[in-house]
Amino acid sequence: MKNFTKIALVLVLVLVILGSVLCAVGMGIGFTFSDFLEEVDAGEFSIGPIEGIPFIRYGNNDFEWDDESVGWDSKEDEDFTFSWKDIKKIEMELGSSGVNIIESDREDPENVHLKIEYRNRNHKHRIKADLSGDTLEIESNSNGYNWRNDSARVTLELPMELMKDQKLEEISLEQESGYINVEIPLTARKISINVGAGKCESSEKLTAQKEMSMEVDAGKMDLEELEAEELKIKGGVGDFTAELIQAEKFDIEGGVGRIEVTVAGKETDYSYDIECGVGRVEIGDSNYSGLGSSKSIENPGSKEMQIECGIGNVGVYFENE
Repeated sequence: MKNFTKIALVLVLVLVILGSVLCAVGMGIGFTFSDFLEEVDAGEFSIGPIEGIPFIRYGNNDFEWDDESVGWDSKEDEDFTFSWKDIKKIEMELGSSGVNIIESDREDPENVHLKIEYRNRNHKHRIKADLSGDTLEIESNSNGYNWRNDSARVTLELPMELMKDQKLEEISLEQESGYINVEIPLTARKISINVGAGKCESSEKLTAQKEMSMEVDAGKMDLEELEAEELKIKGGVGDFTAELIQAEKFDIEGGVGRIEVTVAGKETDYSYDIECGVGRVEIGDSNYSGLGSSKSIENPGSKEMQIECGIGNVGVYFENE
């Protein structure tokens, strides 16, 4: 047993020396371990018939989703086409991807086109699209964790006729991380957008004939114009901003982050129920803060606004003031 132990220790020592020599040689010719892992994630290495090297995980969820970071060439892509006459609802639930919603300029305005692009050939998650009844479902099997640079890009092309005729009953967009860019006016009976640690931007008007819900956790939402009968805004530790909002009833719930909106009309068009923790609520030129304070304000206008603030800031400003 002692002889076996001695032989094993000698063998370990030899392997350590040999490994050190090989590492030194590799570094001398420009090898870096980080580059190796990036190549593994990109699918450039294989073991026999196995493409990619399994069980090696690298990277984190800090991939930058700014516009400058998404101009990559796809290694694999898929295209889908659906007749918009068959669609009443659009539901998108993605863990970690980029989403562009644009107006279709194709020669078949009766169709909705969807393109899914993958940055890596051996990508670790898959996005699927299917028409379930009258609902266009776009889902990812990703749980929000990013392999290094293992990103996907979804482009949804909608014909303007679908928005003009107000055919959609519901649009639901849920994104754990990544980005959502809306570059076409969206109209439906109900609209909801939920962003986790990602970013959502809309340069066009979003219109809900009935209800609209906007929620941001640790990410950021920057919207141009919203219109709904009832609007709910919920913030976590991130930021929410809207340039102009029209609604009969508001429900604003702030957490740790910042909510800043400009609403149509003037301050007296609304009545207010305000609850404030240790944060700050600013309505027009009036400020409300203080531990556990609450206040109700009745005005001649028929519109209602309920505001609840945790330890962050909520600012409501008015278009006509």
